[in-house]
Amino acid sequence: MRPPNKATVITDASFCPDTKIGTWAGWIKMDVPPYPGPIRGSGRLRHSEDSTTAEVMAAANGCYLAAANGASHILLQSDCMAVIHLVEGRGKAERLLAIWEDLMGRGVMAGVFITARHVKGHGRIHNARTWVNDWCDRTAYEIMRKARAEHRTANYQSHRQKRAAGGSPPERSNPSWSICPRP
Repeated sequence: MRPPNKATVITDASFCPDTKIGTWAGWIKMDVPPYPGPIRGSGRLRHSEDSTTAEVMAAANGCYLAAANGASHILLQSDCMAVIHLVEGRGKAERLLAIWEDLMGRGVMAGVFITARHVKGHGRIHNARTWVNDWCDRTAYEIMRKARAEHRTANYQSHRQKRAAGGSPPERSNPSWSICPRP
């Protein structure tokens, strides 16, 4: 019988409520060679509805990446308690359970054992776990910043094309926080 291939997975997500764009980053440390250093993954998330959904998707992506690289036992570390509760079987939100069960149903995840541990994010504790969590946080945020800029550029170009085609200009809005009178 082969010994278990253990992996530590630390993930974090970033979510923009205005654009509904979610991003993630993960740091995977395999306990067995041939991996001398960490495996890192990051990118945009599809269909993230809120920050909690983004955190669950980030954790799912990190676990999937670890399992695809041969992990059979995963210690998942997250700063999101909803993720911890899902792994422990105490999650109650149906949409989050559906995402997590979708991950567990994939072929590469068959027979993979996952445990979870909370990482204090954005705090005063400075150890290796929080350093990696901060790296994931910064990386996910940087991807978010770029994705948001691309989203805004695409919207601006779409607006310019409509105006050039003779479309009407967008209606001006007067947000409740604005001090200017409506024209």
